[in-house]
Amino acid sequence: MKKILILLMTIVIVMAFAACETQNGEGQTRSAVILTVDSIVMQSGAGALAEVSSTGGITAQSDVANVALSNRPKNIDLQPSPWLGIQLEEYQVTFYRTDGGTAVPNSVKRTIRYTIELNETYEIAALTILSAEQKVEYPLWDLAINGYDIETGMPVIEVNVLVEFFGKQVSGEPVYAQGWTSITWGVEVE
Repeated sequence: MKKILILLMTIVIVMAFAACETQNGEGQTRSAVILTVDSIVMQSGAGALAEVSSTGGITAQSDVANVALSNRPKNIDLQPSPWLGIQLEEYQVTFYRTDGGTAVPNSVKRTIRYTIELNETYEIAALTILSAEQKVEYPLWDLAINGYDIETGMPVIEVNVLVEFFGKQVSGEPVYAQGWTSITWGVEVE
């Protein structure tokens, strides 16, 4: 009976250690690969506000960015394998004011499905950073209607944008990467 109890305790301890994940400061786990954000470049037209036509219709366009993501090995001697691909699952966009105001569009998590093979770069031509629907919500709608931000009195809202990507290595290890860009929304922003 004592041997069975020791065996069961050993199994429980081993399973507990196997379930633990360690992460470094970058959010990377024990994965053999690293997901990196090489660039985030806002496309022309980002920052334009929603407009109301003389007939009362609302026109708004999403703010989108060109994004480059790469799958790189942690060890340069790592041999290619189908298990080293990264499956992207979702991304989250969070806004931070840089102009003294506090109101920002809501953070949004969106689905993204793509597998990036080892040593491959995936270029996304139009990743939605801010949807057209978000432009007709506070605080951007108020800026469009009033012509100025009610918190700062300025004709623009300036933000830094954190874009976080979540996925997993094909073998199951989670991966994470983040990148930053900025947007200025205003009545006459080009």
